[in-house]
Amino acid sequence: MGIKKKALEKLGKKLDMSHAARMERAKAMGFDADTVYYHGTDANIDQFLIGGQGIAGKNGNIHGVGVNITADPYRAGSYAGVDEGANIMPLVVRGRLFDGTVDAPIDQGAALKLNDYINHNLLEGDKARILLDAGGARKKAFFDDAVELDDFYDTQKKNWEFFSGFDRTSPDYIMENGKPGVSYTDFNGPVDFSGLSQRDIYNAVQRSGGGNVTDIFAGAGFDGIKTDSQATIFDPANIRSVNAAFDPAKKDSANLLASLGGLTAGAGLLGAPQESQAAQMPSLLGADPSNNDTIEAPKNADFAKAADYAQKYNSYMDKHPLLGFFAPQAPEEWLRKAAYGDPISWGDRIMASIGMMP
Repeated sequence: MGIKKKALEKLGKKLDMSHAARMERAKAMGFDADTVYYHGTDANIDQFLIGGQGIAGKNGNIHGVGVNITADPYRAGSYAGVDEGANIMPLVVRGRLFDGTVDAPIDQGAALKLNDYINHNLLEGDKARILLDAGGARKKAFFDDAVELDDFYDTQKKNWEFFSGFDRTSPDYIMENGKPGVSYTDFNGPVDFSGLSQRDIYNAVQRSGGGNVTDIFAGAGFDGIKTDSQATIFDPANIRSVNAAFDPAKKDSANLLASLGGLTAGAGLLGAPQESQAAQMPSLLGADPSNNDTIEAPKNADFAKAADYAQKYNSYMDKHPLLGFFAPQAPEEWLRKAAYGDPISWGDRIMASIGMMP
C-alpha cells in the first residue's frame, strides 16, 4: 500500500464524511451551512482568483471586487451557459457580510468604522460622490440680514442642484433661538453615516466606484456584501463547495474542496453535471471507494445536485410551515443515499413517499 494511500486512509478514519458531520465541521469553521449560494461558470475552477481580465475584473463592478455568487440557482445558471463544461457550483460562505437590503439604521460602531475609512482614505472626488447620496454632518449658518440669508440659501441650492444631490442632502431654512439660518450639506466635508439605513449606505458607497466599494467595506471589517440579488465575497478563503471535506487543518485554504492531506480535486467535482464526478475523485485522491474508511465522492453527480436542491427547498419550507399544507417535502435523504450509492430500503422509499404528500 502506497504512502499516500496509507496517510489518506488514516486521515479518512478521523473525519466522518457524512453530510451531517461535514456541515457540523463547516459551522465550527464559521461557515453558514444553512445558506447555500451558487456560482455559474463554463470553466473548471478549484479556487477563485480575485480580479481577472478587463476593467470589471480589476476594478470591480457596483458590488465591488470579489467573487460574485447568488442564492438563486437559476440566476447562476444564466452565467454558466449551455456549452460543454458548464456547471453550477453550490457553495457556502463565512464571515461578516454587510447586508445592503436592511432598512434599519446601521449600528453606531459600524458607522464610525465606515466613516473613518472613507474620510481618511478616499480621494476628495470619490468622497464627494458618496456625500451626494448619503449626506454628511449637516452644517448650519445663521444670519441677521434676510438678504444674506437668501443669498446663502440660493448658493447652497445651486451647489446641490449642480451635484444632482438627493432630497436628504438639500438645504433647508431653519430657525433656532429666534434666529433664521440655513441647514445644508457641505459636499467638501466629512462623510457621516450615523442614523442612515444599511440600504442607503450601500447605495451611497456604490457611487464611489467598484474598487472603492470593496476597500470601504473591507476596511471597516466586513468580509463581503449581500443584496437582494447576489453576494460578493472579498476573500476566496471564505468560500467552500457544499461537497467540501471541511477539514479543520485546511480551514484557511482557498481551495473550494479543501481536501485532506493537502490533496485537491478537479474543479469539475464542484458541480459537474456529468457522472465523471465520481470517477475523478478516487483517482485524484488515490482512494479505494469500496473501502468505507477512505474518502468517497458521490457516485452520481445528478443525484448529488438534486439532493442539494432538495435541502435548499426543505430549508425554505421549514421557515414557512404553512406551505406544508399545500406543498410536499423533497426526499433529500433518499437522494443523498442515491448519490453516494448507499442501500435504499423500502422504509426509505415509504418515508420519502409520505414526505412528498402535502
